[in-house]
Order: sequence, then C-alpha cells, then structure tokens
Amino acid sequence: MDTKSVFLTGASGLLGSHILEHLLTAEYSLKLLIRSPIISAEDSRTVVGDLLDPTSYEETLNGVVTIIHCAAMVSYDSKDRKQLYKINVEGTRSLVNAALFSGVKNFIFISSASTMIRSSDEALVSDQAVGQPILKSYYAETKYLAELEVWRAAAEGLNVCILNPSLVLGKGSWDHSSMQIFQKVQDGLSFYPPGNLGLIAADDIAKIVLQALNGNWWGKQFLVNAESWTYQKFLNTIANALNKEPILHKAGILSAKGLALLDGIVSAVSHKKTIINSETIRSSFSQVYYKDELSRQILQYNYQNIESLILLLCQNKAS
Repeated sequence: MDTKSVFLTGASGLLGSHILEHLLTAEYSLKLLIRSPIISAEDSRTVVGDLLDPTSYEETLNGVVTIIHCAAMVSYDSKDRKQLYKINVEGTRSLVNAALFSGVKNFIFISSASTMIRSSDEALVSDQAVGQPILKSYYAETKYLAELEVWRAAAEGLNVCILNPSLVLGKGSWDHSSMQIFQKVQDGLSFYPPGNLGLIAADDIAKIVLQALNGNWWGKQFLVNAESWTYQKFLNTIANALNKEPILHKAGILSAKGLALLDGIVSAVSHKKTIINSETIRSSFSQVYYKDELSRQILQYNYQNIESLILLLCQNKAS
C-alpha cells in the first residue's frame, strides 16, 4: 500500500487549493474529489463525484491511506440551511462511512474555530474549553455536527485529526469565501463592527495538514489561529493596503440591522447570498478571545504575519 496515497475533497476551494499545492510539492499520490471538472477531468487524479453520493467515489478509496476532508459549504444566509446540513453533515457522514468501509486508515477533517466556544466561558474560543457548545450560527452548528460524525468514526477504528482554523485568508477569488470581505472594502465599506476575530493564512493551514500527515496527532483536535484582531484593525488594514479611505464609523446594532435589511433586498434582486444578516451581525459584534496554547505547544509552528499577508494579497490583486 502506498503510504503517501491521499484522497482530498474541496481541492478547488480557497483552502483546498493551498493544501493541493503543498501535497503536489511533497509528491503525494493524489485523488481529488470535485463536483465539476474545474480541475481537468482528464487528469487521472480527479474524481468527479458528489459527497452525498458515495457510489460516485467509493471505488477510488481502495488503496487510499488518508482522506483530507476540506470540502464544505460556508453560508450565513437562512435560505441555505437545508443545503448546509446536507453538505456539511450528511456529506461528512457519507465520507467517514465510506472510509470505514474501504479500509482507509487516517482522516483529517478541516472544521472551524466557530465550533470551539463552550458554556463555561462564552467569550473564549479554545480547544481546551469545557461545557456545552455555544454555536453562534447555523454554519457553526453543521460543522459541530460534522465533528461528531468524525469522532463517531474514530470510535469505530478510524484515525482522526481535526483542525479548527479561524478566518482563512489566502490567494483566491474575491467573489467567494472569506475573501469577499476584501471586495467589500474595495467597494467602499463605510463602517466596522465592534467585535473581534481570529485570522490565519491558508498557506499555514496547508503546511500544518502536511505536518499532521507525518506526525502522530491522531485522536487530537487543534484550534489553529495566527493572530486575533478587532474588526476595526482588520478592515482598516485592508483599506490601507488598497489605498482606500480609512473606515471610521463603528456600526451600532440598529444601523447593522438596517444594513442587513438593505442587503437582503439587494440579495433578492441580484440573486446573490446575503453577507450582512442576523448571524453575521451576531458574530461580528462578539467580543471573543482565542486561547490556543495547547496547539501551539504541540504543533510548534510559526505563523505568517497577518499584516504582511494582507498587504501581499492586495498587491497581487492590483497587479
């Protein structure tokens, strides 16, 4: 059996594309599950299939040693709840079941820092927090339920490692994923929410995934977060890198709700997903702090400087 045989989901996404790049550099034997042939379907590595239909990919799991499950749907739009559950929960359930059935040895799951708040301290994001989960969005709920599916598979004999990154930044389209925030600033965002957030480079997560492949981290879960910033600092750092005017106005809850209503109208007309809504308001108004001493101690990883990363991403967009 080829010990470097990997099955990767989500290879065409922001994070998945970075993981793919590093796997190729490290000369892993790859199979890539994609829903449509964005990556050339003629490439022998690609498997055009659907997470919700295990028959579309089960045969290709024969001989695979490790699955890296990066595919997920990220949305805070209430209209997407049914699809969020299908992709994030049912899709993960199908994949871990197929892994167990096919004799796959290892499973690395990319979850989210949003699942790591517990009732003991609702302002703390930590992989050491105790108590009942406090899930501030339906997206977070589906990722938490997906984690339960992974842990259930672990109880049935699958080696698992779960990584919970904060907001992921990296090269990619500004029309999708977390990079939409950059486009909002480019378009002239005029306010910042009063909360704070964690930030991490997609490239750093990809490198940590490779460490997980070579390490003995099975049965462990890690919060991965490079730096914690206020939204004011985050949005103004982007604005400065794009040579835009500073964002001086702090949003109040009433003005945020008004913007959410306006965004909902624009969404209905343009058939695009809402970005400002009750869930994103709740998240961006939250005062949270990140505590990841355990992951830093075990991973021993030096994260990229976020300010330098933002400058680079904006320069690359302009060039």
